[in-house]
Amino acid sequence: MSVPAKGEFCRITASSATVRAKPRKDAAALGTAYKGDMCTAHGWAEGKGAWVKVTMRRTGATGYVHSSLVAWGKEELTHTGQ
Repeated sequence: MSVPAKGEFCRITASSATVRAKPRKDAAALGTAYKGDMCTAHGWAEGKGAWVKVTMRRTGATGYVHSSLVAWGKEELTHTGQ
């Protein structure tokens, strides 16, 4: 698995993912992200399992998402027809 670089584009790949206050499954939920939601990865977090610190673009929430629920890499450009 590659390592997310600070400030790298990411997106949620699961049907939904809980954004948590700390990198633990039992940490307080800050919100829910849905499949296709875009985010910015801030790198790996210390904690139980493999967690990534992210900022969700839709809500602005910054927290932790389990790495199995997120993919990162170059942002794809979409032609808008304009």
